[in-house]
Amino acid sequence: MKLIKHLMCLPLLLLAIAFTACDRDYDMPPLNEPHFSLPADAQTITIKDLRAKTAAATSNNPVLIEDSLFLVARICGDDRSGNIYKSIYVQDETGGITFLVDNSGVYTQYAAGQEVIIDLKGLCISVYGNEQQIGHPDGYLYRTPWASFQDHVHCNGWADEKKLNIKEFDNISKLSDDAEGNKFTLIRLKNVHFTEGGQATFAETSGYGTHDLSDAYGNTISVRTSNYADFAADKLPVGTGNVLAVLGRFNGSWQLTIRSAADCYGFDGEAPGEGGDQPVDPNAPDVIFSENMGSATISKVDGYWPYLNTFTAWSSGLTFTDVNDKTLSVRAVNGVNNIWFPAKKECDLKITGFSTAGYTTLTLTYDVAASLFNDAGEQDAAALTGTFNGQPFATPSKVLSGPAGDNNKFYTFSVELPASAAAAQSELHFLTTAAANTMGLRLANIKLTGKK
Repeated sequence: MKLIKHLMCLPLLLLAIAFTACDRDYDMPPLNEPHFSLPADAQTITIKDLRAKTAAATSNNPVLIEDSLFLVARICGDDRSGNIYKSIYVQDETGGITFLVDNSGVYTQYAAGQEVIIDLKGLCISVYGNEQQIGHPDGYLYRTPWASFQDHVHCNGWADEKKLNIKEFDNISKLSDDAEGNKFTLIRLKNVHFTEGGQATFAETSGYGTHDLSDAYGNTISVRTSNYADFAADKLPVGTGNVLAVLGRFNGSWQLTIRSAADCYGFDGEAPGEGGDQPVDPNAPDVIFSENMGSATISKVDGYWPYLNTFTAWSSGLTFTDVNDKTLSVRAVNGVNNIWFPAKKECDLKITGFSTAGYTTLTLTYDVAASLFNDAGEQDAAALTGTFNGQPFATPSKVLSGPAGDNNKFYTFSVELPASAAAAQSELHFLTTAAANTMGLRLANIKLTGKK
C-alpha cells in the first residue's frame, strides 16, 4: 500500500516541479492595478525637451543623463508580434522616441497603451540612423539590461490603448508638417493601398521586407517588416484601407512599423484606380474590414469544396476560423464566393484580427442566401445570428422562398453593433443552430464600417 501511495504522489510531485520551473521562466502579471507616484520634488521633462537637452549625442558618443529627471509617457509600440525587436516605443504630447531594452516578451509587463514613468537618471541617449534613442550606457548596443529597465520604468495604471493620442492622415506628404512631433508616434493612415497588395508578403523568409504604401494623391511611404514578425508570411492586403503604425525615421527617410496584422484593416479587396487629387469624403465612415474571399472565383479541389480552415485566399488579411472544424466550407454559387453553413448543424464562424477601439458607431453588412432545393421550401435568414465581442446580434427576419425565386439569391442585411463593446482586439462570430437552419445558408461580402 505504501508503494501505491508513493506512486500516486509521483505525478503530483512532477506537476509541482513543472509549475516551479515555469515560475522561474516567466514573471506573473500584476494581480493589482500598478500605481507609481512621482517624488514630491520630481522634475519632469517632455520627449521634445529631452531631445533638445541631449542634442550633442552622436552614434559614437552617447549623452549620459546625470540629472534627476522623469519622463511621463505612454507605450505606443511593443514587441508582441515580433516585428519590434528588443525595444519599445513611447510617446507623449510632444513626440515619440525608441527605448532600447535587452529582453524579449517585454509586452507581458509593458504593453502598448501602458502609461510609464521613466526615471532617466543613469540612462543615456544614443543615436542610430541619425535618430536619438533611450538606452543604457553599459548595455550591449546601448540596450538596457532587463533588471535595470524594470528599475527605471514604472507602470502607472492599467494599459489602455484608447488613451493614446493617434494622429490621422490621408495625405502622406503631410507627415512632415510636424516632423519632430510625429516621428516615433502611433499614427493612422486612411484610404491607402499597398502597391503590391495580394502579390507580395509582408516580409521574405530572411531579413526585412520593404513595401510601398500609397495614398490617393500618389505619395508613398515604406512599410518595413521583420521576417520574425508573426504576420511576415501574410499576403499584403488588397485594395484601399487603413493602416495603424509607428512612424519611424532612418537617416532622414520616413518608414512605418506595423505592430500586428490587425493594424491593417478595412481593405476593400478592390484594386485601386490611378489615384488623383480628389479628396476623400471626410464624412464617410471608415471601412474597418471588408471580405469577399478573394478576387478569383472559388473552385472545388479534387471534387470537393475547400474547408474553411484550409482556405487561405482571404482578401482582408483577417483570421477566419471554423470553431467546430470541418463544418464550414468556402464555395461559389452564381459567381459569388461564400461561406457555407450546412443545414441541421451547429456552426460557428469566428473572425479576429481587427480593431474597433474608439468607434462610436459600428455597422455590419453582409449578404445571405439560402439553398432551397429544386426551388422548393423556405428558410428564414434570421437563422444566421452572431456575437460581437460577446454581445449578440441578429439578422433581420426575411423568409427566403423557393417558389418566390429565392434559391441561392443573395440579400444584403445591415445591423448596428453595440459601440460600447468596441475593443482593440475584437472578435466577431456568425452562428447557426441545427434547429433553425433547416435548408443551409450562405454568407458573403462581409463588411464592417464605423465612425469615430
